Amino acid sequence: MGFGRRTTVVVGGSFAGRRVASLLATGDPCLHEVVLVEEKGYTEFTPSILRTLVEPGHPVWEPIQATGIPVKVVTGRAAGASLCKDGQHQGQLALADGRTLPYHFLVIATGSSYLWPIKAGSGDEVKLSTRKEAVSKAAEELRSAGSIAVVGGGPVGVELAAELAGKFGRSKNIVLLTNGSRLLQRMPQKAGYTASRWLRLAGVEVLHGAKVVQWPEGSRQRLCSGTLITQSGREISADLTIDCTGVKLNTELYTSLVEDREGGPEAAAEASRQGIPVKPTLEVVGCPGVFACGDAAGVAAERTAYTADLMAVVVAKNIALLVSRKDSKDAQKKLKEFPGGALSNAWLGQGLQEAPSIAAISLYKYDGIMQVRLFAKLCGLFVQTFFNGPLWSAS
Repeated sequence: MGFGRRTTVVVGGSFAGRRVASLLATGDPCLHEVVLVEEKGYTEFTPSILRTLVEPGHPVWEPIQATGIPVKVVTGRAAGASLCKDGQHQGQLALADGRTLPYHFLVIATGSSYLWPIKAGSGDEVKLSTRKEAVSKAAEELRSAGSIAVVGGGPVGVELAAELAGKFGRSKNIVLLTNGSRLLQRMPQKAGYTASRWLRLAGVEVLHGAKVVQWPEGSRQRLCSGTLITQSGREISADLTIDCTGVKLNTELYTSLVEDREGGPEAAAEASRQGIPVKPTLEVVGCPGVFACGDAAGVAAERTAYTADLMAVVVAKNIALLVSRKDSKDAQKKLKEFPGGALSNAWLGQGLQEAPSIAAISLYKYDGIMQVRLFAKLCGLFVQTFFNGPLWSAS
């Protein structure tokens, strides 16, 4: 690539993207330019959006310029990326408005999409004023509804049902459906039991093994009324139905890099389901100079803000190392691997077998469930530490 000033383009201004940009911004700007591309002109603290749906004044937004990250911020939608070998740059990012951004390193931190209004849609909703208006409208619909059906027994479904029950009490008929045998199936059994107990005491009807086979028209894109039909034939009518059954990974940028290759369409389809294929160093497989982190990356770890932060640290360390390389001796320095490379303690990091798992489930304002898990190999011995906190109260 030659020496001189390098450019890193980070696509996505949420947890992973902001973290990569802020870490790389501490380097010498004469040697390294960092560009953060974000379609929206603001950042949104996604974990708090559920509270905003019952308390519209709850603060979750901040103009992206106000985050204080000293990098160049470009507002625009990334439409595609390409690899090129012009002797100057590794590749080029194309924006939907026709602008192009050449890069030496590209970081795909495009995250995931969720049912509106839990995550912003596209088009006009990238404007902060429109997003606030949309959330306020959804909050009013929830406030006015007499009955609400929440579908999905994972963290989002559980937290949303808890927010609704905590805010409105038994004044609404709230039903939470899960097709599993218990709630929070990716957490220990005690966590699911605790969530079910809290919700039932709050007046929520919790239905296990209730797989929805027929949805009200349009309910998988927006809030709407109608009747759900489960596999057992039970019909559940509600003024509002909310689909909390999972996320869609935003891997379109990876698709643009591989779609013209042999096997590219198949690789793109697999990435949309499992995440962008990455090496342990979080370099995208088959795409020199491209890294992926956050929800869009295909790693064997829970897709949480904490995991995104760990991945971002590894990506930033590796790009900083590549930027600093000056000779063959530097080229021998190994890149960091996820997850151990994210830790400042190199000895502990070498033994980390998988990403630490930290999960916190909010049960309205005063209760919750927290899980911390670390799996490491130290001195040749496997050591597993696991803590699943009981129902805790801040009162």
